[in-house]
Amino acid sequence: MSLRRVWMILLPLGLLLGLIAAWLWRAPRLLAVWPAPNSTVPAGAPLRLTFSRPMRSAALISRLSLSPAQQGRWEEAGNTLVFTPDEPWPGGVTVTVRLAGGAWSADSLPAPLLSGRSWSFAIQKPRLLYLWPANGRADLYAIDPLTGSRQQLTNVGGVRDFSLSADGLTVYFSADNPSGGADLFRLSRLDGALATLLECGVAVCQAVCASPDGRWLAYERSAADEPTRVWLTPLSGGPPVLAGNPTHQTFLPSWSPGNQLAFYDLTSSAFVILEPQSGATVSFANETGAAGDWSADGSWYVAPEISLLPAAGGEPLAISHLMAYDPARRNTLDLTQSANSEDTAPAFSPDGQWLAFARKSLDAERWTPGRQVWVMRADGKDPVQLTNAPFYNHYDFAWSTESRQLAFVRSNLDNPTESLELWLMNADGSQAVRLAVGAYAPCWAP
Repeated sequence: MSLRRVWMILLPLGLLLGLIAAWLWRAPRLLAVWPAPNSTVPAGAPLRLTFSRPMRSAALISRLSLSPAQQGRWEEAGNTLVFTPDEPWPGGVTVTVRLAGGAWSADSLPAPLLSGRSWSFAIQKPRLLYLWPANGRADLYAIDPLTGSRQQLTNVGGVRDFSLSADGLTVYFSADNPSGGADLFRLSRLDGALATLLECGVAVCQAVCASPDGRWLAYERSAADEPTRVWLTPLSGGPPVLAGNPTHQTFLPSWSPGNQLAFYDLTSSAFVILEPQSGATVSFANETGAAGDWSADGSWYVAPEISLLPAAGGEPLAISHLMAYDPARRNTLDLTQSANSEDTAPAFSPDGQWLAFARKSLDAERWTPGRQVWVMRADGKDPVQLTNAPFYNHYDFAWSTESRQLAFVRSNLDNPTESLELWLMNADGSQAVRLAVGAYAPCWAP
C-alpha cells in the first residue's frame, strides 16, 4: 500500500477521532454538590447539583434517586438543579443521593454525562432554640436535648425575640440598636450569614413573626411619638405596610398555617384576623389581650378571655378561660369548660391532637400560687395535669416537631430573684429534665 493511500485513510480517521475527542471534551461534569458529602445540615436543607453545562432537567431527574425517598420539587437555576423537600428531612437520618450517568446537556451541541456519582449527608436532629440570659443582654442559642451540647447562634447582645421560617432554615430576630431602638435581622442556619432586614432607628421593632408562605414578616413597632402598631415587611423587598387601623394600638401578631394574621387591637378590645391578600378582616371581642395560638389546621385561634363568675354577696369573680375563635363561622367555644379553673398560655401540638396550657385551680383543695402545665385534646376534652410544683409558674410552651415532647419555662414565685429555668418533658409528663438556667422563649427547629 502506497504512502499516499495510507494518509488518505489515516487523515479522515484522525479527523474523526479529533471530533469525537472534542465532543467528549464538551461532555458535562458534576462540579459541586450541596450538602457536601459527609456533612450535617438542618432538616429543611435543599439539595443542589451544579454542572459544567446546562442539563436536560427531565432526563437528569429520572437518573437521580434519594434514599430515604422524599417528596419535593425540582427547579433549574442556570447550571444548577435544586431539590426543595415538601417536608423537612427526617431528623437524624443519613440521606444518600445517587446520580446515574447518561443524562444529556441542553446546549447547542449536546453531550452525555459520562459517569454517575453517589454521596451521603446527615440530617440534624431537631434543636431547641432559646434566648439567654434572662437577666442580661440576650443572644440566641441552640441545644441538642439528647446530648446537651449547645451552640451560640448570635453574638449581637440585646436580642428581644425571634421567629423561624417555615422550613427552619432562617431565623428572623429583633435586637437593640445604638439609637435606643431595635432593628430586625435575618440569620441563615445554613451558613450563619447575618443581614439587617429593617433599620428602625429610635423606634423599637419587635415581636417578629414570619408567615408560613415566606412572603411577610409581621412585627410590632413603637416609638415615643406613636402608639404600638403591627406592621408587615415583605421578605422579598419593599417598604413595610401597616396591618391594622392606623389610629389604633395593635400588638401580638401571629400567623395561621394558612397565612392569616391575627393581632390584638387594644383600641377595639378585640382580636383582628387579617387576610393580607384581600385586606379582609374578621374581629372577635376579647378583653384580656393575652397571647393566643392557632390550631394546626388554622381553623381556630385560641386565646385567654375574661370570664365572670357569680360570687355570693359580692362582685363577680373575673377569671381567665381559653376561648376558641372560628374565623370562618364567626363563632366561639369555651375550651376551659370549668368554673373552678383559670387557664392561659395555649400552645397547640404540631400534629393537631393536643393543646398545652397553664392552669390554676381555684377550688380550695387544689389551689396553688403558680400555674401548672396541663394538656387536653384540641377540642377541650380530657384535660390532664403534668406538673405539680405549687410555687412555680409555667409558660412559654413549645412542642417538639413530632409532638412527642414539650419544652417550657418556669419561674419561682416564692423567690422572684431566682433565675428562669428551661425544662423539657415527654408529652405525658414523664422524664422531665432541666435544660438550662436563665433561658427563655424556647422554639423547636427541624
